[in-house]
Amino acid sequence: MKKKLLFLLAVVLFGTTTISAQAPSDYRPFLKEGKVWNCQITERTTERIGEATASYLQTTVFGLRIDGDIVFDGKTYKRFYRDTISVERKLIDADPENVAESLPQYEYREGGGTALNEEFLREEGRKIFIYWPPRGTELLLYDFSLAEGESTSGNYAGGSDLSVDKIETIVAQGQEFRRFVLSSPDRKNLFWIEGVGHPCGPFRAYGNEVNDGREYTLLSVYEDGECVFSKDDFNAQAIGTNEIETIQKDSSDFKDNAIFDLQGRRLKTAPEKGVYIRGGKKFIRK
Repeated sequence: MKKKLLFLLAVVLFGTTTISAQAPSDYRPFLKEGKVWNCQITERTTERIGEATASYLQTTVFGLRIDGDIVFDGKTYKRFYRDTISVERKLIDADPENVAESLPQYEYREGGGTALNEEFLREEGRKIFIYWPPRGTELLLYDFSLAEGESTSGNYAGGSDLSVDKIETIVAQGQEFRRFVLSSPDRKNLFWIEGVGHPCGPFRAYGNEVNDGREYTLLSVYEDGECVFSKDDFNAQAIGTNEIETIQKDSSDFKDNAIFDLQGRRLKTAPEKGVYIRGGKKFIRK
């Protein structure tokens, strides 16, 4: 009861203040040995079957796994291997149409082998660079050192530079991530997640979800065998709020990162869901 009264008294004495969500203090590295991005590509494929031409909607699920290093022009990049998880095909149409019923309507297979990915990444100073051997040039892919209001510059892989409109903090799988909200003259509401990448996967940082006739989707990210991010987390609500209760900074009950509920009761740990106060800031978990 005493703690509750102290809490309410502090609100009365000190009023309220407005803050913005603060990002985690530690940088979350992008490239880590063994890290896996599970991705999906949906595309239209066409093939000749006997005298007919069949068109299928094909969905391929695969993992992009970091495994070892490779050197180009004196710079060390991370190698990625593509492990096919599954391939699903559905018949869309056929020419001539009267043979469609005789063609395979649906096919599904698991696995499909492993291949070295044709693109390579390296990380330096919170920047991620991409290298395509056929092109022989290195381009900037992500720049997590940018602050709000700053833009990519120089040899950027996306062509036109992106501006950082907002940097906020989200909670995914129980961990905090920085979310960069970006735009360019012809694109709005693009997302980068520090340590994760773009909703289309680690090698695509600037486009829409549909590129070159294919639809790319990042499904999940694993580190050390644990899922740390999923596609639904891209749209997670930013933690923090427009209004918080200001507390007495010299009170031992409220200093540092002590956690309280909205009734002023001290908690041992943050709740899995709901609203709580930590370090003088209000957080929301869904």
